[in-house]
Amino acid sequence: MVPQFSHEAQSSFILWFDHHLLEKGRAFSNKTGELHYLEDSRLPSGYRGFSSRHKQWIADSSVSGAVVPSGFYVDSTFSGRANNFILDFENGRVISDAISPSEILTGFFAVKEFNVYPSNENLEDLIVEKKYIERPKVGSDISVRSIPPYSPLVPAVFINTQNQQNEPFSFGGEDKTTVNFSATVICENPYQLDGVLGLFSDTNQKTFSHIPFSGVPYTKFGDIKNGSYNYTGLAAQSSEQPFFIEKVSIARITDKARKSIQNNLYIGMLDFDVSKSRYPRS
Repeated sequence: MVPQFSHEAQSSFILWFDHHLLEKGRAFSNKTGELHYLEDSRLPSGYRGFSSRHKQWIADSSVSGAVVPSGFYVDSTFSGRANNFILDFENGRVISDAISPSEILTGFFAVKEFNVYPSNENLEDLIVEKKYIERPKVGSDISVRSIPPYSPLVPAVFINTQNQQNEPFSFGGEDKTTVNFSATVICENPYQLDGVLGLFSDTNQKTFSHIPFSGVPYTKFGDIKNGSYNYTGLAAQSSEQPFFIEKVSIARITDKARKSIQNNLYIGMLDFDVSKSRYPRS
């Protein structure tokens, strides 16, 4: 199936959300770290994954001050994509068939304070069934050298498309399409939660760029297509009418409700009503 409007709406929203959180919220830190071999049966035959204690890495070069890695050191030799390295930004690792499991990689990379994930899970699945892992605390369990891939890591924001509806907007078949996005925010403390909710409550009445589905910068292995990604530049190239954020609503899980959850995390919700005029029947 070719990409539909709903695909492009969700990908455009997630790319904007991630960039806004990183650039306006400054929600990241630059790290120096090691990558260690971690077995992964999902990789193609002959390929190995070398994971860090941190994920997700920042891939967006338009985030000022963030160190976007292009490779890592094996012993004292710098190696990158030209040496058959795949940089898996989502899982915080390097994938390669060119180095042995005994090698330890070192390098520099920027790490998100909040990972951002598309999700089809409802609130109960996320916070009651705990379908995620928690980030290792600084100074805790130094034996944890690598974070396993695929499992979502919190603090994080899980973004879900709730519904979409079309309403007549003008003669000639033009509709106003409204898409509702829900973002579940899972944090370690109230400061983080208040920061994310406050940052995005201020995006009411703002716009963000409609980016074609072909503009999604990541490969199936989490690396960047063509080796670079700049959200600001990608958004500026869009010839489509932008999306308009009509309304932002926020809510929090109360302290009383938190007592029934098997962790000490702080949880809030953001709901966005996003609209765009279009000709869906043309």
